Amino acid sequence: MTIRLIGASEEHLPAIARIATSAFHPNTDALSRRLFPPHLQPKDLPDGEAAYDWRFARKASSLASPDSHLVVAIDDEKGPDEKVVGFSLWDAPPASGGDSAPSQEIQCAALDKEAYNEMKKTVNQDAADTFGEQGIAGVWHLDYIGVSPGNQRRGIGKMLLQWGLDNAAAERKDCYLVATEAGRPLYVDAGFKDIRVVSILGVPHYSMILRAGDVSAHHCETVFRQSWTFTFIFSFLSFWIITFVTATVLFTHYKMASQRLFAAFAALSILIGSEASPCKPISSTTEIQATSTFSSQTEAATASDATFTTELTSTESSYVTDITITESETATSSAAESTSTVVVSTTETSAFTSTTEAASTTSAAPVETPTIIINGDFESGSIAPWSNFGIGAYANIDSSTVHAGSYSLTMGSQASEWSNTFQALQKSTLVANQPYSLSLYAKVSSGSSCTAFEAFIDNNDLNDSFGLRISVPGVQIASDFTPLSGEFSLTQTALDNSNPIRVVIRAKCGNGNVAWVDDVQLGISD
Repeated sequence: MTIRLIGASEEHLPAIARIATSAFHPNTDALSRRLFPPHLQPKDLPDGEAAYDWRFARKASSLASPDSHLVVAIDDEKGPDEKVVGFSLWDAPPASGGDSAPSQEIQCAALDKEAYNEMKKTVNQDAADTFGEQGIAGVWHLDYIGVSPGNQRRGIGKMLLQWGLDNAAAERKDCYLVATEAGRPLYVDAGFKDIRVVSILGVPHYSMILRAGDVSAHHCETVFRQSWTFTFIFSFLSFWIITFVTATVLFTHYKMASQRLFAAFAALSILIGSEASPCKPISSTTEIQATSTFSSQTEAATASDATFTTELTSTESSYVTDITITESETATSSAAESTSTVVVSTTETSAFTSTTEAASTTSAAPVETPTIIINGDFESGSIAPWSNFGIGAYANIDSSTVHAGSYSLTMGSQASEWSNTFQALQKSTLVANQPYSLSLYAKVSSGSSCTAFEAFIDNNDLNDSFGLRISVPGVQIASDFTPLSGEFSLTQTALDNSNPIRVVIRAKCGNGNVAWVDDVQLGISD
């Protein structure tokens, strides 16, 4: 992965607006759905696309603000129109300043202005409750992190977050944000602490802070822990490697010993005992090669030629340590000499990296089947990345009524209408014209008050189900969790268009009754 971070310019604004529109699409982001309700969306544009111009104008205003930092992640291996794979917007106003929000209202017919103003009021109040009347003045405030579809899980969001944390630490300032439920784990891992739960237009968010003194401390603690973990692994492996080499040499050539072998041991100890601080990385390259050759004339008839090679490469930076171990062994059965080669190469750099990898050529990694449904068993204790919509609709995690495990999903409608819960699928995991099996377990609290339950796959319209829709009356699933399944096949047209492909599960329950869902799975049909 070749990702670099640079300050945004005007040429990046179209890509930033596209990413923001996609990453915070009303069909996958509950807050965006409330800001851009269906009845305000123009009929000549796909749902949610009308937000593009509004987001473009807001990001352009932020770019022009001296108190904001708009940063883009660039992947140079992608085409010109796809190089921008993510962005972040940090507000860092001085102690007497405000935020980077536009000073003039940006007009957008698709935006619910009343809902937007209510959102701003809630967020501003949370900042005042946290920092006093000055709000975020004098604080590094993370407004946005967005990663383009198809580039998630590459560490891009973490890189963009770390950029702001490093700058805040340099200025000895607190970092503050209001996180969605889905985004919260990223910030917890970075050291942020919960302040309070904030309800924004009925959607729960988390007010979080990372104090100035905690930024560098958390970073050093994390890297130090990683460094010593790898040091322990290296020490353990090196001990057994040295033991094996020594035993092999002494067993085959017990009459001779080599000073060069001890030099190899010393080289390994240099690698293991390096005192470079993980929070104060150094830049150096050391390569030590020791080759020991042992000859035994008295055993010429039975001795074997053996080559045992161990290559240890350590790359250490201020963020992570990457380690690759390669082992190979070859042997022939009719020679008079035995050769033992130990090659130790260490490289330490201060280059930025956001991943930790350990690979060995002595074993092949298993091929993983792509995960299509995420959190289908709801054992994360959260509904993310599922979303819910409908008139008076709601969805929550329940621990009292489950099919298996500790949690299930419960949903209903305060207006006795359809409660729709869906998950947008990653199109990269799907294949056209391939039969897929959708299965789940469902139960309702009342067979008479819950009149219908359905599950299907659509193309963002609640109609195109790509197969026979799973549909049962409530009375059929009222007594206990009941297994339901159906087969679906996606079209190439649906995979190619811009509309998301969703798994939709919905129930129509009245009088305060609810439906439960658990163990949702989507896989290739047998």
